[in-house]
Amino acid sequence: VGAFGAGVPTTKEVTSNNEKNFKSNQQTLANPVEAPKLISEIIKTDDKVAKNPLNFANKYLGLDENNPEHQKTIQGFLNSAIPGLLENASGVTQNKNAWCAAFVNSILNEGGFDTLNPGKDTYNLIRAQQYSTIGEAVEGETKSGIDQAKPGDIVVMRSGGGFHVGFYSGTNNGKVLILGGNQDNRVSIKEVDPGKQGIVSVRRVNGVEDLKPGRLDDIKATIYLDLYNSKSESSTT
Repeated sequence: VGAFGAGVPTTKEVTSNNEKNFKSNQQTLANPVEAPKLISEIIKTDDKVAKNPLNFANKYLGLDENNPEHQKTIQGFLNSAIPGLLENASGVTQNKNAWCAAFVNSILNEGGFDTLNPGKDTYNLIRAQQYSTIGEAVEGETKSGIDQAKPGDIVVMRSGGGFHVGFYSGTNNGKVLILGGNQDNRVSIKEVDPGKQGIVSVRRVNGVEDLKPGRLDDIKATIYLDLYNSKSESSTT
């Protein structure tokens, strides 16, 4: 290589560096402590990214409690709410450690949004029903206010003999879409039939920006976002 080309990386070197950077970002996003720093930098440098819980939650789609490589991240959700709750990551598979509320709490923390006031009992942070008290109630023609919900609002609903909580992500054929954790043991977007699965309340926290045009469609179109292995796949990319 002559003087003019000195120091210019080859195509192979560029590809290798990109792979290293991608893997580095994977590890950062998988770490509940480091992820907020990275997302914060993305928002500062990209004005297309709205400060909305869905933009923080979307990167975890596909996280599976039955995958040993993902369990530490879910353990992080729980332990960030209740320090020392789980000593072993494998404990996330136990039914008593339902983590939907812990996921919501972590996303709110990552985005710098208002979080739930647990009162005297910090375990309220991981109790889905308690999120009926967060922020302000969304009012609409329906009792729950679901007809006036906006992407990023918090939705509390009944689930079996208990409760479930996640983020409102639009509708599909009359069904409500919820992006949440511990949905079939994963972080996923799930359809909820409001007529069959009672929606208890819709809550809105301060500082949530509207998603940019087309962003919600991108999120709903995501087939699987795997930041914990080596691929990222979407029907839009």
